Amino acid sequence: MAERNVAETPHSIMELGKQQGVPMQTKQTQALWELQRHGLPEIAETAARHWQAGQRYDPEDTLPIPRSLETLIEQCNWEIDRMAAAYP
Repeated sequence: MAERNVAETPHSIMELGKQQGVPMQTKQTQALWELQRHGLPEIAETAARHWQAGQRYDPEDTLPIPRSLETLIEQCNWEIDRMAAAYP
């Protein structure tokens, strides 16, 4: 597994939104930062890709995500659902 510089990873995830031309919502940015802070960069990258594509991110039950972050992810998914309903 390639070694990652945790200080640089959040920036690269935030760049994903700019590359695709879709601004991230505040909760999404917070969720990605918290996932990074908890040492879960792969989950953060996967969530960022889903949200940038306008899709919900529903992590597998087996992933080691703290309950507080699960709640934050649920809030981000709610934002995605709201945006999809507003702009079908």
